[in-house]
Amino acid sequence: MNELPASSGCSVTGGRSVAISAQEQGTSTVTWQACLLRPGDSIPTQVGDDVIEHDVDWLLAQCDAARKAVLVLHDGRGGVIPLFVHDGQVDFSLADASLGRVKVRRHVLVGNFPEQPSLEWPGALAQLVEMLPRNGAVFLLGLVRNEGLDRALAQGELKRHFFVCAQGAEYARRLCVLGGSVEAYLSSLSAKSRQDMRRSLRRSRRAVRRTFRHFDALQCRRGQRFLESCRGGVKKNLSGTARTRCRCG
Repeated sequence: MNELPASSGCSVTGGRSVAISAQEQGTSTVTWQACLLRPGDSIPTQVGDDVIEHDVDWLLAQCDAARKAVLVLHDGRGGVIPLFVHDGQVDFSLADASLGRVKVRRHVLVGNFPEQPSLEWPGALAQLVEMLPRNGAVFLLGLVRNEGLDRALAQGELKRHFFVCAQGAEYARRLCVLGGSVEAYLSSLSAKSRQDMRRSLRRSRRAVRRTFRHFDALQCRRGQRFLESCRGGVKKNLSGTARTRCRCG
């Protein structure tokens, strides 16, 4: 794989024996550490960005079962790389025939780290491998062409230690444009999608027991205030709503 698409998904798997560091390669002096967090745990100091899936607080709010957690790689300077951890599976097929599936411990990493240079990723991924269980797999989503992680994955050094497999075609960043109102957005969907969305909205209203309003979070601080107002009370079926309302940039 010489080049990843502008925004793509791929999986990275590795064994516990892999242990390379940025210092050994002479490319960076950053030392990465890792910790596995669950709701209620202390969170390392984080210099935030505008990607909601990089917010450790938001990811912890999705941990509504004992087997869900957040793995955090941090450099001690505010640099944080969070991964959402849960059980999953990898399916194998040939054409339309299913060949089987393998249960994995899924570690989801969403890309778009514009401030993270490519030379720091080998050390971060090496620390990640040390934390992976034997059935661990890393799924990369929303990888942006030419960002540091994209360039690091194309390097020969990483490919000697990791199996990287691109999955799916290039896609645009998933944004939900509501337009003038929620109803206007729903009318633009297919009948099945519209029915699913209306069902989710009904569940949300029952869970919150109060109405909600639509607004444009054009500034990141407005999105942050919204998340803070929801913290502790966000249910799983509200996660999509929070994600839609709080996109910044």
